Amino acid sequence: MKDSGSLGPATQCHNSATTPEIVQLLLDALPSGALLIDGTGKIIMLNQQAERFLGWPAAGLLGQPAHEWLNCYLEDLAAVPENCPVARVLKGENSVLSARMGLRCRGAVVKPFEYRCSAYPTGSGMGAVLAFNEITRQLAMEKDLRSLASIAEASPIAIVELNQDANLIHANPTMMSLMDRFGFGAGLHAAVLPEHIEGLTAECLSKQTEIGAIEVSVGEHCYEWKLVPVAGEPLVHGYGVDLTARKRTELALARAKIEAEAANRAKSEFLTNLSHELRTPVNGMIGTAELLAGSELDNKQRGYAATIQRCAESLLCVIDQILAAAESDAGRVK
Repeated sequence: MKDSGSLGPATQCHNSATTPEIVQLLLDALPSGALLIDGTGKIIMLNQQAERFLGWPAAGLLGQPAHEWLNCYLEDLAAVPENCPVARVLKGENSVLSARMGLRCRGAVVKPFEYRCSAYPTGSGMGAVLAFNEITRQLAMEKDLRSLASIAEASPIAIVELNQDANLIHANPTMMSLMDRFGFGAGLHAAVLPEHIEGLTAECLSKQTEIGAIEVSVGEHCYEWKLVPVAGEPLVHGYGVDLTARKRTELALARAKIEAEAANRAKSEFLTNLSHELRTPVNGMIGTAELLAGSELDNKQRGYAATIQRCAESLLCVIDQILAAAESDAGRVK
């Protein structure tokens, strides 16, 4: 909480001669909510900010025991009256207390506040000034920032922050694991980072543009890095994606393609040879039958020769169909 939430020493020195009107003016000038509490712990004065924060009008709070009405306790301590910051200051245990606490507001709603409680002399003895600012929105922002930070911490992607000299400022757990696994390379930079990381970082910052698709191979593992400049800061964020599984899959597919192409070539060669080996004798049979049918034969012999020719031609047709189907299956089109 800002120091403006308490009355300064110079003002405190003249409190005995300060009229209630002047004190009220001083309280109203504060940017935070403020309560003036007497030595018995009762509220004797408050400003408009306090009315707005707490939701009660001044008439409803004046003369009320501060602790019982506000139900305030020091943060992270047991909820007992002894841990009320006002009680501690009034007892002289502390002259100033500053931290966070919850205050009970109108409608039984407890809201988070940052406060500063200072000893302050009143007309009836030593009292206290409790100045406070609501931090509900601040806590929500802190929660959002923690959530954003947890995303990077839990990310399976390696994330780093580098300064302008490419020195490592921050690394998430995934990157820390890679550093532990692969160690460090040239220039004492993590071995998993791109080679010449200094030059890449300088280029990224000077051009204020992303540099991506930087592949790094470490042993049998492969990573792809993207460098992104941080707007308005001499910093670069790096994001490393593990491509090892994808590269292995691509390599396996390439090998399978090569093997399949080799198998197809072998099959094509086999079919070509088989076509020659089968067609040649059948064509010989057909030619011989034709010659035989044209020679001096009786009708019965000529019928036998014609039958041989028809059977050979039918066999050749079946062979052609079988070979055509095999060639089509092999991916060849005649």
